[in-house]
Amino acid sequence: MKAGVKIGEGPGNFKVKEIDTPSIGDGDALIQVKASGVCGSDVLLYEWLYRGRFPVEPPVVLGHEGSGIVMELGRNVKGLRIGDRVVVESIIGCGSCYYCHQGMPNLCRQWEHLGITRDGTFAEYIKVPGTAVHRLPDDVSFEEGALVEPLGIVVNTFDRIKFFLGDSVAVIGPGTLGLLHTQVARSYGASRIIVLGLEKDVVRLEKAKALGADAVIVTDHGDPVEQVLDSTQGIGADVVIEAGGTSESFKMAVKMVRGGGQIAALGYSNHGEVEPIVLARQEVSIFGAVACISKHYEQALKWLQFKKASTTAILSHTLGLDEAEKAIHLMRDKEASKVCLVP
Repeated sequence: MKAGVKIGEGPGNFKVKEIDTPSIGDGDALIQVKASGVCGSDVLLYEWLYRGRFPVEPPVVLGHEGSGIVMELGRNVKGLRIGDRVVVESIIGCGSCYYCHQGMPNLCRQWEHLGITRDGTFAEYIKVPGTAVHRLPDDVSFEEGALVEPLGIVVNTFDRIKFFLGDSVAVIGPGTLGLLHTQVARSYGASRIIVLGLEKDVVRLEKAKALGADAVIVTDHGDPVEQVLDSTQGIGADVVIEAGGTSESFKMAVKMVRGGGQIAALGYSNHGEVEPIVLARQEVSIFGAVACISKHYEQALKWLQFKKASTTAILSHTLGLDEAEKAIHLMRDKEASKVCLVP
């Protein structure tokens, strides 16, 4: 089969090549991939900048956002049939630790991750455990389904946050997560949504406007914190979605949230300055949200089925698998808001 493979360490070292179609075990499903989203982590892996829980050991097929059709099933797989349209979960827990027993494989310290520790969705076929597969509603396209994973992360955020109708929201970082949070915040009844990005994020900031942002702020121009305060009557945002992933974006989040407000930390910065005295005096809450679990996938699929959210609304490019490296470049250079590969 054809697959997009990180073939070696270091920047680049990526090739679309023929590899063996995976053989399944008793608990596995073989999925013919119909669509796969290109994520920021794929870019980091391509550039050899990714720093995760475990070292990445090439060769590995990239990609972890995928949908497709069930082609084979192991004899122990229940609840699925050959020919089912499905989406796949990206994280596979060990199944035996405290977190897995609590239904939180995203916190499992021995998890496997598609496209990182095991072969992913940039391929014609992928092998996954049958327990990591969800049926795709008939009226939801493969392209929509491929992007259920990042939408599931948004479900995770709103599952954890105390969001009230009329809250103001500042979204730092107009990438995939920033754009999806913008869209869902509008659906949740936010009074004002402000999206912040760099000058080179112009394509994505325009997409944010189309998805319901009331204002966009180019952080290279002027003081972004002051601009958010001006946009919220000097109070600050009720909720800040920190999806920028830098120490500077985290610092901004703390400064622009109102007293008693909430910050959802989604970016993967290694460093972030915060003064505990500020959190105490301002009664600010900060929480993290990482990846998503089965219930988040199911909720995200409902959002898509009943038109409460649209993952294809953030999609700017659809390319063939042969153009996987071009897709990564489009995301890396911020010329795309989101790219989907269709094998």
